[in-house]
Amino acid sequence: GELIDALGITTTSTTVAATIKSTASVVQTQVSELVRAAVSGRQLTIGGDTSTMQAVSSVSSFVSGKSYKITSSRDLVALANLTNRGVSTSNINFYLTSDINMSGVDMSAIGANESNGFAGIFNGNGHVIENLSITESGTSAGLFGYVAGGTITDIGLSGANIESTANNSSVGGIVGYLDGGFVDNCYVVNSSIVGGGEYDVITGVGGIAGVLTTGGNISNCYANNTITGFGNAGGLVGLLDGGSSVGLSSASGSIDAVNSDMMYMGGLIGYHKSGTIDSNNAYDVLLGDAGAAGEVYVGSLIGYSDGNPNTDIVSNTVHTSSTANMIIGNVSEAVSGITEVSGSYTLPDTSSYFTPTYDTLLSDLGFTGTGTIVIKG
Repeated sequence: GELIDALGITTTSTTVAATIKSTASVVQTQVSELVRAAVSGRQLTIGGDTSTMQAVSSVSSFVSGKSYKITSSRDLVALANLTNRGVSTSNINFYLTSDINMSGVDMSAIGANESNGFAGIFNGNGHVIENLSITESGTSAGLFGYVAGGTITDIGLSGANIESTANNSSVGGIVGYLDGGFVDNCYVVNSSIVGGGEYDVITGVGGIAGVLTTGGNISNCYANNTITGFGNAGGLVGLLDGGSSVGLSSASGSIDAVNSDMMYMGGLIGYHKSGTIDSNNAYDVLLGDAGAAGEVYVGSLIGYSDGNPNTDIVSNTVHTSSTANMIIGNVSEAVSGITEVSGSYTLPDTSSYFTPTYDTLLSDLGFTGTGTIVIKG
């Protein structure tokens, strides 16, 4: 529409519908949000001036359609407490207005279980949360425990320690269990992510998400961490299922596995049960000794795939200094959608992670979708 034309972005094979409710000053992060929303086909509401928003810690409930701001650790803890008490986050927007250091702050995951899952939109605005520490006795752990169709964008985590002590747990840096939602343009680095208990085929541990299912999407994300877990463990995602997708993302770091009857361990994805894996990179992820007594599959990109590698896996690259591991732990033949590259490489730079260059933004994102964007001034 007119907004796209004004920004000098040309779309020839796709359409972006932009509804301008009032004159809006579109800043760089809002433009990138607009384009990424169109890629994923989701509707995105971009709020206006955060100075007029109420802080989360100043309210006891949320009003549908309104936006709230998170300015401090107090607000972040308040969001977790309200969500975990059953206060609905559906159709609510949350905006992080500054970096937050969570050192010494006691906090639970936001939406710690399925019954109180996070269903709103959380926009980190390119800020970083440092030294977050979350230990859950329940089965979902992360900055967000269980996300039920919600959206999380533009947030970085650094120096986090996230763990679940429960059996059959789903643990990730950004979200433990992503059920039909979106995680976009996020990173988790220099963090420890630990899943506890016994193996279950529907659980997982990953740098961004433990489990991604029900048509959910992770895109433009990066993880470089130490991951320890039972069962399904991946540098980015532990378990990919339910027709979900992972695209334009990268993983590095290391994965260690605790003794388990079954272990699927992959540099990017632990267990690919179903879904699309498109245009990702795995950077020489160190895959430790699984120490499992039973079935063990280890792969530089994917630990184990139940899907169709030649249709589900497209344009991915494995950067490695060793050919000791298979690319997909249970697939011996070559897969057309995976390229293995040896030699030096450069990891993503988190210091400039939230500042895209717009003359290459569309091609970098593989712009293929349509969406509806509502911008409020």
